[in-house]
Amino acid sequence: MKGEYYLELENGEYTVVYQGLGYKTVQIQLHINGVDEVKHVVLEESVTELNTVTVTADGEDPAYPIMRKAVDAKKKYFRQFETSKCTTYIKASMDREREITTIDSVDFQVVTETDRQSLELTESLSEVYFKAANTYKEVKFAYQDHTKSQSLDFGNALYFNSTLSLSPLEEEYAPPVYGGNHQLFYDQVTDADFNFYQNLINLPKLYDKPFISPLAASTFLTYNFKLLTSFKEDGFLVHKIEVTPKRKYGPYFSGIIYIVDELWSIKAVEFDIDKHALGPYLSLRMFLNFKQLEGGFWVAEREEFFYNFNDAGDYIIGHTVAMHSDYEINPELDKKTFTNALSVIAEDAEDKGLEFWRDTRPITLKPDEVGFLKTRDSIRAHYASPAYMLEADSSYNETKIWDFLLTGVGYRNSFKGYQFYFDPLILQPRPFAVGGYRHALAGNYSKVDKESGKRIAVRGQTSFGFLNSDIRGAGSVSYQYDPKKFAEVEIGGGSIYEMVNTYESIAATFSRSNYVLTEHLSFKYKRELTNGLFGSAELRYSDQKSLEGYELASWSNSLFGERNIPQPFERYTKLVLDTRFTIRFKQKYFMRPNRKVILGSDYPQLRIRYKLGIPDVLGSDVSFQFLELQLFDDFKVGSMGTSKYNLYAGTFIRPRGTRYVDYKFFRGSDRFFYSNPLYSFQLLGPTINTKEPYFQGHYIHHFDGSIMDKIPLINRLRLRTVVGGSTLLELSNEFAHAEAYVGLTRAFRIKEQQFKIGVYYVEASSNAENFERSSTFKIGIDFYNSFTNSWTY
Repeated sequence: MKGEYYLELENGEYTVVYQGLGYKTVQIQLHINGVDEVKHVVLEESVTELNTVTVTADGEDPAYPIMRKAVDAKKKYFRQFETSKCTTYIKASMDREREITTIDSVDFQVVTETDRQSLELTESLSEVYFKAANTYKEVKFAYQDHTKSQSLDFGNALYFNSTLSLSPLEEEYAPPVYGGNHQLFYDQVTDADFNFYQNLINLPKLYDKPFISPLAASTFLTYNFKLLTSFKEDGFLVHKIEVTPKRKYGPYFSGIIYIVDELWSIKAVEFDIDKHALGPYLSLRMFLNFKQLEGGFWVAEREEFFYNFNDAGDYIIGHTVAMHSDYEINPELDKKTFTNALSVIAEDAEDKGLEFWRDTRPITLKPDEVGFLKTRDSIRAHYASPAYMLEADSSYNETKIWDFLLTGVGYRNSFKGYQFYFDPLILQPRPFAVGGYRHALAGNYSKVDKESGKRIAVRGQTSFGFLNSDIRGAGSVSYQYDPKKFAEVEIGGGSIYEMVNTYESIAATFSRSNYVLTEHLSFKYKRELTNGLFGSAELRYSDQKSLEGYELASWSNSLFGERNIPQPFERYTKLVLDTRFTIRFKQKYFMRPNRKVILGSDYPQLRIRYKLGIPDVLGSDVSFQFLELQLFDDFKVGSMGTSKYNLYAGTFIRPRGTRYVDYKFFRGSDRFFYSNPLYSFQLLGPTINTKEPYFQGHYIHHFDGSIMDKIPLINRLRLRTVVGGSTLLELSNEFAHAEAYVGLTRAFRIKEQQFKIGVYYVEASSNAENFERSSTFKIGIDFYNSFTNSWTY
């Protein structure tokens, strides 16, 4: 076994003792005088004769009465005070470690060396405010971030074809919820709350199921305890107790807990977490120390975490230390202190210099960390220099034959903040397009103000179809003028083959019956109106044509069969106002100097969509009103898992002037593929549509191991159970469809990406004609979104 450690000591003389059962004790003397000392110590094995221990059948380890008293006393410490304030310093870092194997040129022996390289480091100093129960507000007055920064990509990612949206999940008119840096653990106090005086501890960055505290009411059914020793520290008699889970796999802690005699409070913990409950990490160890303030209050003084994971074959080692000081208990806080902004970085927080950090940080950085910071500062200064930007731009702007063929052609001016890009030749052929082979050229232009974050973007695409000798294309110009409010305006238009139903079954998605020819001009506006209320409006004028008479590729007829016959209808024009509102009640967020980071809400979200078909204006042939309400949420059911639901209710208020393209569609089912159960049905059959009132409901519950983890041997397979159901009611036609399913899933990992494969048994019933009660098995795959820290369903 090997490892490394460091001690933060004031100047003076010290004796360091190394001892362990089975090894000889070693003592070394240290003289600290402002210079880092490095000591390498190797312990020699020693044969130790232990005293005989007699175990009786009815004996109980002394740890149990201690833990019972600690459990009884936890109510006192769970809510010791109503409010508090403290100063918190957090340093989070990651290093990459890899083994390099070489052959010695002299004796030709294989030599393996370990190379370690610093990757990321963040530091922050904050005023942290607390309000019972478990409400925090963090105001960072000093902050520096030396993480890997991804340069802004002005290339292909900026252009997208809106007509190829395959899922309603992409129709998100509110900015996505952010889950934080999925690699760094605990780089801000809102990441985790290690209050062991509560029964369950939620650590969503690690596991989707709550962890059971060693002081929980059910602790003696969950953990075994053993008293290792007792000692005096800071005037207290402290009991060192070993904590071992009764089950091997699941959201449990194992290690050491230190309980103060007579007070029965926690003095410290040294815990490991089972690797099966660590999400992206391979291991995680925590060291938490608590101290007593005047008045008998126990608060966190130091929290330290060591963790690691694999990244493309390399070993990544993470470390976080958080130190809390200058506590004020029950201070009078302004009512505006606790808003929905959980974390705020002050405007000048990133302007603090090296002298400030050297004089203020409460710990001493390790030599490699000091070198890393100096290197990063030098690199940043170099990257920001005019000479580097000119050289980088020149290199990027140099066009080679491979750019035309494989990577694309672009031009960038870093001084003025703009860039444009055109697709390479390899992306221009569209062999499977509507009407046969098409050749396309796409490009974009973007200009970003680095100070304000405002952005102008121009996107465009044009294509030529050889079978029908037609030219199609679309483009847009957008301006994001207030990044903190996600405010953006956009003008777009073009002539495109547009999907009738953007969320179809796999077999029907690309069939020609799902396309119409649309020539359109649109104006869009969206912004956050107030915290948690997002609004968007699109005014779109369209000329709609059927694809009847267009020559289709012969391969599409053989592939799609009857589905390849275009929908017949008379040409018409329409002017439609499409408004959408998303409400996240009591939305939480982080506020950064030039942007807002959304964290989500503890309450259900509500979306309201209202579409108005405006008649007679500009020759518009439609006249209808459509209203749809959507309510959705996900929530934990104690230790029994996580539930999600998604409910729709809608109707066409005046459907007479409604055309087929504007109907409400319900996704058809795939034969073997298990589609997203929060938006679709597994045994509905072909896609159906309606212009009548409807209700659509979906529910799914993941037990998150609360069942399978309790079954011996089976728990090693890491299987998870899931149940759920969906229903569809079309009120006017008295149509009803219902289905239920049960499944087994298992998560896998390929490098950093997690995905989940499931097998589901589905049974459905419907009152539709010729529908017989049916059942089947299906296979589904889901991907973990590390940006939002969540699965799709």
